Amino acid sequence: MIRVSNVFTENVMGYFQDVRKRRLKTGFEGIFRATRGSNKPFIDLYAYAGSHSFSPECIYLVNTGSGRALNLSPLVFWDLEGVEERGGAADMFFYDTSRESKRAFGFKAVMLREEFPLEGAGDLEPVFEDLQRMREGDPELSILEGVELTPTWEREG
Repeated sequence: MIRVSNVFTENVMGYFQDVRKRRLKTGFEGIFRATRGSNKPFIDLYAYAGSHSFSPECIYLVNTGSGRALNLSPLVFWDLEGVEERGGAADMFFYDTSRESKRAFGFKAVMLREEFPLEGAGDLEPVFEDLQRMREGDPELSILEGVELTPTWEREG
């Protein structure tokens, strides 16, 4: 029997920050912030090194043992409104509804507030298009390999 509490023993959910090309080397490096706990600031940080560049808005489920990562977006996003860049309090958003007109989708924030409507224009148009494709059929999920996360609390000791 698999216990739900054991699912997150090696699997962490969170988002990447400050991912950039490694200086004078191949690949990328940055920070992975696990979204554990009841609210920000999430303090479980991992140093990331690998061949993938990541958008800070996408939420990933990463297996720290195997180095595999699954992108949970476009169903889950971090800071969908872009407030963190402006010094505001960011939030995690989950896909909630599809409008009958099929011209908008609704996302609910984890913290209590109004729904975030997503329409098919502007910077978030690719997200809208991804959700439209998901309405038509199940997408192929690609698992990223070689996502090396090292807990920062182990590196400092």
